[in-house]
Parts: sequence; structure tokens; C-alpha cells
Amino acid sequence: MTMVFGKTISFSQTMKKISLSRLTAALLLCSFFFTGHAQTPDQWAAEFKTPPASAHPRTWWHWTQSNVTKEGITKDLEWMKRVGIAGFQLADVNSGNGQTVDKKLVFGTPEWKDAVHFAASEADRLGLEMAIFSSPAGALPAAPG
Repeated sequence: MTMVFGKTISFSQTMKKISLSRLTAALLLCSFFFTGHAQTPDQWAAEFKTPPASAHPRTWWHWTQSNVTKEGITKDLEWMKRVGIAGFQLADVNSGNGQTVDKKLVFGTPEWKDAVHFAASEADRLGLEMAIFSSPAGALPAAPG
């Protein structure tokens, strides 16, 4: 026996409810795909050659070991836009190699937060979608003691 909305029902009644729910969901999904969304082969070919922005790729964008500058942010994001990347997920990580900067922007500091805000405004200026992985991924210094 199973409780559903405060009523006790049998296993077979539960399975019927689940089956009806799945059938209803499947019918709704099918009706969405098969009503008014048909495209001709010519439309498919045109969208394949020039995909809509919603189909453009997104990427991960790592700030490695606090090595980031506003100048570098602008260069990276302008490059992403130029090559057809539609957006990114920013993650500050404490691993990897790459270029180093004279003054690192340590995760969580006011300067780091300003750089994230700057990246968001640059993404907006360029029409890029921005997401952020909000964990420092090991970028915080070890606690004393």
C-alpha cells in the first residue's frame, strides 16, 4: 500500500497512476514537437550553414591561479565573440599553467569581485552569455594554524 495525497492505494493503482502520468507527459511532449514546428529541408540547410545564436557553442573560461587582468578579460572575450562562441562559464581555479600577471587578483578580494563585474559588463557589451562557477575551486589560501 502507498499513500498518495493522504489516501492509501494499492501497488497496482500506484502503477496505473504512474503509467497515466508518463503517458500524459509523452503526449504533451509529442504535441509540442509536432504542432507548428515543422521545417523544410531548405530551412534546415540554411540554419546548418548559419546556426541561430541559441545553437552556438559555449565554453568554460578558467582564471588560473588568480592570473587575470582587465586587459586580458577584454582580449579573451573579444576573441570568443570573433570566433563564434556564444557564451562562457567562468571558474576561478587554483590549478593549471599559463601566463602569469604582475598583480594576481586573489579570489574573493574586492579587486577580484571588480574583475568579475567587469567581465560581466564586457560579456554584455559583446552579447555573450555569462555563467559563473561560484566555488573558488581551491583558489582560497589555506587557513592559518
